[in-house]
Amino acid sequence: MMKIEQIPILSDNYAYLIYDEENHTVIAIDPAEPARVLAAIETSGATLTHILCTHHHWDHAGGNRGMLAAWPDADVVGSGDDAGKIEGITIRVSHEERRSFGNLSARILAVPCHTRGHVAYLFGDA
Repeated sequence: MMKIEQIPILSDNYAYLIYDEENHTVIAIDPAEPARVLAAIETSGATLTHILCTHHHWDHAGGNRGMLAAWPDADVVGSGDDAGKIEGITIRVSHEERRSFGNLSARILAVPCHTRGHVAYLFGDA
């Protein structure tokens, strides 16, 4: 079962946590303010497995270093087009690719309007 938590960050943005409740793991999306995101993960007691970046701007991917300091084994996922711009990237994804994150699966969609390498992650059966 999947659960989603929205975390307000910075003054006008959000990070998201997607929990795999069966495996007690969590995926962080755009954790630009690591302290808030890490506090939520700690409260949940889940294990962070992946950091998903929608694009390379600091207010989305700028917290990767702080997240990896706390969870060095987490994989950082982002667009192959942004690979050189996303700190810590270990998995490069592309349009229409499907990826598994534990029991959870996402379809990757290129949405190159905001940045050339912008991607969205569509979880579920879509």
